[in-house]
Amino acid sequence: MRIAVHGASGFTGSLIVAELARRDLSPILVGRDEARLRAVAARTGVPDAEIRVAALDDTAALAAAFADSDAVVNAAGPFTLWGEPVVRAAIAARRHYIDTTGEPGYLHTILSTYDEPAKQAGVAVVPAVTDDGVPGDLIAALTAARLDAPLREVRVADLRRPGAASRGTARSMAAIAVLDQVEYRDRTWQSANASATTLDEPGEPDPVSVTPLALPGVYTIPRHLDTPIVRGRWRSGPERPCRRRTGDAPGGRGPWGRPCRR
Repeated sequence: MRIAVHGASGFTGSLIVAELARRDLSPILVGRDEARLRAVAARTGVPDAEIRVAALDDTAALAAAFADSDAVVNAAGPFTLWGEPVVRAAIAARRHYIDTTGEPGYLHTILSTYDEPAKQAGVAVVPAVTDDGVPGDLIAALTAARLDAPLREVRVADLRRPGAASRGTARSMAAIAVLDQVEYRDRTWQSANASATTLDEPGEPDPVSVTPLALPGVYTIPRHLDTPIVRGRWRSGPERPCRRRTGDAPGGRGPWGRPCRR
């Protein structure tokens, strides 16, 4: 199986290339910089992998790069800036598409705009195939299938403790955190009307502080479950990390506006 990896020279893209190689699949490395793509191919143990250079503003070139693959994996974020041309090219090439976005506005745009074009092309377009996207969606579906009563509300929460993030992920998370948050309420998407609150988490001695966040499930779950409300929450409070941007001096402020520790 031949998998085209767009953004293969980035942190997440290079991990995908390495995993494809480990599974004896054939990655096709796609991006803008041939030298960086070849360096990733060598570093991940597939020095003879195909390298294809295509710019985001050249849909024909991107579609040609994807044309003989079995599927496209897009790992080049921020997706709000750079994702949509790749989706269009994958559909033009009639290739199945997944990506690693967690950006809610982009996710909503792709699901709303490209559903019919994907159906007409006979391909699946599945954004937000991530650890905060797919699991919450699947768990909600499995839980709902075992309930005897109609759903009144689905709440998806990301309660992970702070950890390291790649530069691209940190940029995307910073952009999301300052947006007006959205929830699915009264069977439509609208601004979240909740403030900070707490949730009980198994294994935690105290309730966990959470704030609204439009996790991917806020946009995906209402599309296949009959529920009037879907809300997203994530862990907040003093342990939510500062993410120092590249070039920030020690003691500077991260994207969440909190001082970075020296």
